[in-house]
Amino acid sequence: MLNKKFGFLLYFFVLMILSSFAVDYYDMVIGYSVDNRPIKLFACGRGREFLVMIAGIHGNEGNTTETAYHLIDQIKSEKIIIPPSKTVIIVPNANPDGLAYQTRVNAHQVDLNRNFETTNWQKTSLYHGRILSCGAYPFSEPESQVIQNLFLEINRLPVTSVALTLHSQANAIFEASEDSYNIILAEYLRQISKFKRIIYYPTTGDLERWLAEEYGIASATIEFATKKDPENQELVKVVQILLKTDFTKKFYQSPSKSDQPKSLTSQHFNSLIKNLKISK
Repeated sequence: MLNKKFGFLLYFFVLMILSSFAVDYYDMVIGYSVDNRPIKLFACGRGREFLVMIAGIHGNEGNTTETAYHLIDQIKSEKIIIPPSKTVIIVPNANPDGLAYQTRVNAHQVDLNRNFETTNWQKTSLYHGRILSCGAYPFSEPESQVIQNLFLEINRLPVTSVALTLHSQANAIFEASEDSYNIILAEYLRQISKFKRIIYYPTTGDLERWLAEEYGIASATIEFATKKDPENQELVKVVQILLKTDFTKKFYQSPSKSDQPKSLTSQHFNSLIKNLKISK
């Protein structure tokens, strides 16, 4: 009887030890598209430096969504290790209706990456000779509202964030704005990746510029080489390098506070998850 009791206690102890090394991640729905498709979010880590990645905001760029899911799988299988100082958040498919219909726009025929409230927002934009709707007003679309709410909740926390949006097919890096932190981030991404091209591509109402204007978040667009092929290996490499980079020092040119805890409190993180997760 004693041996059985000891064996149970040993088994319970081993489970506790193993669980302490388990990857702590969340998969959840944070909103719905026009046609009621779920918009999902993956989060892993408890660090005060957030790497936020948004893919598939243009539905005909499904290779970015494929790569985003590959990154999620790599994190879940611990092939990408999240250090204590970092948190990774990925929205793998920000325009699920567009992906289903293989269109750039959402089900309302709105270009979601022109639907953010920037100082240069316009009701229409020109894309390869086509006039596209940017919405009746900024954040008119449920998909862009989901992204808006995500960064609103992140901004409530004592964190430093870097945002990457995945697009295709310019084979380039675009800085979000002329702000120094965005120029530094874009140049760094060119150095650590194969995406070397520098192209001037004027946009209005885009997510990246909104992040700069609204929150002062360093962000950049990574444009894949083609509309078809994923960039799995390249993005794994980029993410692994960024996870070893001090965001505060490198991009915001500020000294890190050595006396500040590198991890968020459970209260902070639980509040983020609670406020983002929705039920239906």
